[in-house]
Amino acid sequence: MKREVFWKNPGYKVRKPLREDISCKYLIVGGGITGVSIAYFLAKRGEKDVVLIEKGFIGSGATGRAAGILTPDAEIDLKDSIKLYGNEKGLFYWYATLDGVHTIKSIVKKNKVRCDFENDPTIYGEFNYKTFCNVIDEYKIQKKFHQKVKLLLKGDLEKEIHTKIFKDAILAHTGASINPLMFVQNLSKIAEKNGVKIFEMTSLKGINRNTAITSNGRIKFNKIILAIDSNINDKNVLATKSTIAITKKLNKKQLDEVGLKHRGILWDAKKQYDYLKLTNDDRLLVGFGEKVVYKKENKIKLHKPHLKEIKSFLKRLFPAINF
Repeated sequence: MKREVFWKNPGYKVRKPLREDISCKYLIVGGGITGVSIAYFLAKRGEKDVVLIEKGFIGSGATGRAAGILTPDAEIDLKDSIKLYGNEKGLFYWYATLDGVHTIKSIVKKNKVRCDFENDPTIYGEFNYKTFCNVIDEYKIQKKFHQKVKLLLKGDLEKEIHTKIFKDAILAHTGASINPLMFVQNLSKIAEKNGVKIFEMTSLKGINRNTAITSNGRIKFNKIILAIDSNINDKNVLATKSTIAITKKLNKKQLDEVGLKHRGILWDAKKQYDYLKLTNDDRLLVGFGEKVVYKKENKIKLHKPHLKEIKSFLKRLFPAINF
């Protein structure tokens, strides 16, 4: 087993750090999907005085280590969203997530962003034993609100993926997948072409009124946007980490055993769910878990219970394959 970031973006050149004092209207701190997207949309809106700084390289944080799976469904079911927030707000939340997926698709298409983009069907499966979520209830609520979903029962389900561990599943066509590192780095190039100034390897050391203090220079700003995932002083916001594993390339026999008919995205109905995606170079990308990470913990240290669950999930899904 080798530990490294799976995603690559050949030919990407890291930009030089800030080495002087400058000023701007908008200062964005953080070069992940949030910061780069804000820079892109500000530039698209016609803002010409935008600066983005990133302490590493673009996509070097959580974005570049993400699974690259885009779907409105996985984090919260539509029925649970409505139960928590009521019809109006629950639907708004769910459709806003769906709109985010469509926005990324639109950006990729319009700007021809190189990121290994694929439209992927999604399979949301419920185990043969009782789990946290009831897939049939979710299917009914999605049909009620005119979603184009299909209920897969045992026979039809096994035509989509060759496994016997699910009793039923929802098949939808709202998902997609990308190479997240390639996407965010190439989107940053588009933002830069539209006037955004980007400085990599530039850490924010502090803020004094309307001046940001960085490693090698100061930035005077009118507005600052902190697009970072640390130092949030809110007890309701918890830092978590999950684990993603990628198999070796599958041979033809193994691909036939897996049988993912449309190279789709799969996840199960547990509260802490497993998910799986067949990559475009014929590997299985598998993820699991949300472990709360406290300040003193090593955020990138391998979490062995997660890895154990991933191996178990793969074995239950495809017992004939030796991963």
